[in-house]
Amino acid sequence: MSPELTRVVEARDQHAESFNYYTDHGDSTAGEMNFLTPEMIDDFAIAGPASRCLEKIAELDSLGVSEIASGFVNGQIEQMRQVGREIVPAL
Repeated sequence: MSPELTRVVEARDQHAESFNYYTDHGDSTAGEMNFLTPEMIDDFAIAGPASRCLEKIAELDSLGVSEIASGFVNGQIEQMRQVGREIVPAL
């Protein structure tokens, strides 16, 4: 397994006892979120300014990824609008 995936599995195992999917999933303040390092977020997420998101999408495209899905768990409608204004037209 790649080092990135190994980090995720090890971190998950360390926090498995305290994680309740039904109450904690999607809660950025939940205790198990502490294992998410900036490196892990960079490895697995498309996040940040529009320019960085477009770079990451281009990188995934070059690897053969043909579909991505966005998720907005924070309820920030303006973020959804920003994606529609700054990222979707560029694709």
